[in-house]
Amino acid sequence: MISEQIHIPPHELQWHFIRASGPGGQNVNKVSSAVQLHFFIQPSSVLSASEKTHLLTLAGNRVNKHGELIISAQRFRSQLANRQDALDRLQKLLHRAKHLPKTRQKTRVPRGAVLRGKQHKQQNSSKKQQRHTVREWE
Repeated sequence: MISEQIHIPPHELQWHFIRASGPGGQNVNKVSSAVQLHFFIQPSSVLSASEKTHLLTLAGNRVNKHGELIISAQRFRSQLANRQDALDRLQKLLHRAKHLPKTRQKTRVPRGAVLRGKQHKQQNSSKKQQRHTVREWE
């Protein structure tokens, strides 16, 4: 369970625990506290087809060539905190994928705006024409 709105069955999530880099003293060499959360996008029953494509674009290089979303978390020293961090990041990503962007509606430039633009151009043209002096050589 990810949140009230999104429920992911546990069999769709795979956890891998690896040794983390960074602070932790000697503990860092003994305990696998870093977490990798694997979520297969295409076979998931949680998202619709359009939401899956949107998730693929949002995830970017976190998705491998097999369509597997990999979220790595090693910010904290404890495995439990890193696991929760990975779940939170997956939740935010899925919420963003659920809200599809609005499609842009094509609009035309209003006729009045086109006419005002032409009038302004004509005024500038006449202003610059008046700056030219005509010299007749005798």
